Amino acid sequence: MLDNYLKIAKQRQQLVINYHVLPELDRAIGQLVSVIYTPVSRTMILACLEHTKLAGEKVLIAATLKPYIDRSGLVIIWTGYLSIDEMLDFIFIRIFDR
Repeated sequence: MLDNYLKIAKQRQQLVINYHVLPELDRAIGQLVSVIYTPVSRTMILACLEHTKLAGEKVLIAATLKPYIDRSGLVIIWTGYLSIDEMLDFIFIRIFDR
């Protein structure tokens, strides 16, 4: 039991480290998927990015969004929709709580 807890704690610690070294857009995508919480389409994430100006000058479409999703490691694709790994929710809660 303790070994399992330590394993999960280590995984979470690595996820936090990985999150903080990501480029801003990659972090924003993870944050948006986390806030929406329910599985969401790439189109919806694109609309949010456009509305919030988080993408900056980058022109994104659903196909060009995939490399950001894959690189971040924060978002999982489940039956065609984006969702956040459950172990990552706590990261975003702490970030938004500040």
